[in-house]
Amino acid sequence: MTFDKHFINKRLFSLKEHFGIIFIQIHPPLIDVVFHSLIKLFNVVDNFEERLFILSEQGFKIKG
Repeated sequence: MTFDKHFINKRLFSLKEHFGIIFIQIHPPLIDVVFHSLIKLFNVVDNFEERLFILSEQGFKIKG
């Protein structure tokens, strides 16, 4: 789980080498907004393995 946008670069951070990556794209990163967005993600997704999740206030996208 990160705010660092470099983690969405698959050449630098292969999804095969990481269990799963959650990139938090919420600005400003207010804790209540981030928390509620993460709860929505965790309620929907069961498998995080070898996937990249881009989390925003509107929802999330799954890559990989």
